[in-house]
Amino acid sequence: MNDKVYVDYVEDDIIDFFLERLEYYKSDKKFAQRVPTMKGNYFSTGNLLQFADAQLIPYLQRIKKQVEQDINQSLTYRYLHMLDYSYTKGPFGFLRRGGSLLRHNHRHAEDYTSLLYLNDCKDGATFFFLNDKREEIQPEKSKLVMYPSTIDHGSNYSTSKKILVSGYNYG
Repeated sequence: MNDKVYVDYVEDDIIDFFLERLEYYKSDKKFAQRVPTMKGNYFSTGNLLQFADAQLIPYLQRIKKQVEQDINQSLTYRYLHMLDYSYTKGPFGFLRRGGSLLRHNHRHAEDYTSLLYLNDCKDGATFFFLNDKREEIQPEKSKLVMYPSTIDHGSNYSTSKKILVSGYNYG
């Protein structure tokens, strides 16, 4: 598998579903989990696959199918979590919003990663290091970004980005 970042788009109903789910996850602190590579005031879930239900699974299958088609590789889900950089109040008592994501990769946890932007925002571009060059992708509602988990990446400071992060293993 090459170190290439792929970009595609998903249908609006997928975005609507996950925006609604994000609000539900934010309402119950059992879903909240701090991420060591993130800095600032944000909301992040732990692995949501353990909470997958009959409503969630068809949406996950559609996203995975699209990723598999784009990269021409069979995948299985390994990890799923959501981030909300606009988070202002909740389980951790945040009153301000915004955060950034430090440079990291997922090689220790999974083979492939996808990011699904749930909203448009002018801040918080995701950056990737490809061939020793930093490249940025601007968040855009419905944009699906896919890349091998060995690629170093992070995120510029954002006060508005909402995102679904999926980790996959080959298979």
